[in-house]
Amino acid sequence: MYYGKTPTVFVMFIDDVLESLKGDSSLCKRFLSFQDKFSCMIVSRFPWCWNAFKSQKTVTLNYNKITIPSLNFQASLFQEGKCKRIDELAYVSDDFDFILEAEKSLAFSIFINLRKKKSLHKSVLGNAPDMTTTSFVETLTRIERSQIQYAGNELMYGSGLSTPSFITSTIEAEHGMTRYPIMIGGRYFGAKDFVHPFDSYSNAITANKRINSKLYHKFDPLVERILSAGITALGNAGINIDSICATPCRPNKDERNAEILEQVSLSTSLVNILPNFKCTRDYGDQKSTMSQFDRQSNVGGAFKYTGGLKGRNILLYDDIITTGATLVECASTLMKSGADNVICMVLAVNQFKREYWIPDTTKQHFENYHLRFNGKTLKPFSVDKTGNNTRYDCAIEELVQAITEDMISYKIPSHDIDDMPF
Repeated sequence: MYYGKTPTVFVMFIDDVLESLKGDSSLCKRFLSFQDKFSCMIVSRFPWCWNAFKSQKTVTLNYNKITIPSLNFQASLFQEGKCKRIDELAYVSDDFDFILEAEKSLAFSIFINLRKKKSLHKSVLGNAPDMTTTSFVETLTRIERSQIQYAGNELMYGSGLSTPSFITSTIEAEHGMTRYPIMIGGRYFGAKDFVHPFDSYSNAITANKRINSKLYHKFDPLVERILSAGITALGNAGINIDSICATPCRPNKDERNAEILEQVSLSTSLVNILPNFKCTRDYGDQKSTMSQFDRQSNVGGAFKYTGGLKGRNILLYDDIITTGATLVECASTLMKSGADNVICMVLAVNQFKREYWIPDTTKQHFENYHLRFNGKTLKPFSVDKTGNNTRYDCAIEELVQAITEDMISYKIPSHDIDDMPF
């Protein structure tokens, strides 16, 4: 969970990276420079690491002797003074199973995706960490530059970064017959997710698309900024895009993306082809259709493009992706109409239901607030159970302090104390 600051204490489970350090003196030097600026805890199965990286700011541990990451381990970090605030702590790993556990911690999480540089499996997307990189150097550099958010959050919070970061992946039709590249601007936590009340990006996406919301369409400029940033990123990567469209709304529904695409078309000179792309029939709610196969069948044949697209390279937009069935069907329809290439882009990927290993007292702090936006400035604020308004940054600070206190006061079970490293 991102709290608005760059972490300074890093627990690293990076054995694949450590293997490469042994034979790369420049990379090793780069890591040592990083360790001078931040506190690190390296968890490794390699005995040579336990001596090579010992310093005042770096501790090395044999992971065979302790359970990590875990609530017990995290509590021990706070109780021994290794970490003083939850927003200081980050877990870093090149092993996604480790990240899946770390995602339960409410601390920051970073996945170094060494093995699948061009594509992330859908299970990764549905449990995306706070930051995903494709190399160790990229990880260190982005932390040092405080470029640790996804593009949507960066642009929403107005950080002014010139190179916002997108998750890059592919989505595929059932049985993997067809694959389409996809760029993802962030993560979406639904209303039932534990962290939803404090995730302003998810709340902004929901408010902007809800027709009965006072904020309906108010965040369109944010969407336009994210789309434009994605188009720029594609251009910088040498990928040619000449047209743009979105997944069409169901018949007799407001085409909520029409104005967004028109504005992006004017600012980027891309051809807006949405007026010729239609949904021909209503289809059941995708949320109630559980399997990927059922979702794909649900939208099968529901879209039609009028006209030819020969030679077109199209950016296809949608706000939230869960399984990608709707995007795949739309992309396939565009390809059948003659398009040369279709690249998909979404504001956020829907996160799978998560578990969080935190004390019960922590849950109460999350339940005390509901996030709202100022109708004029669009700045977030929090409302507590009594109806009192609190500045969003103050609510976050109160949450950070509460979680930290819970970690310090948490009683590690006596039978686990011997397994703790401190």
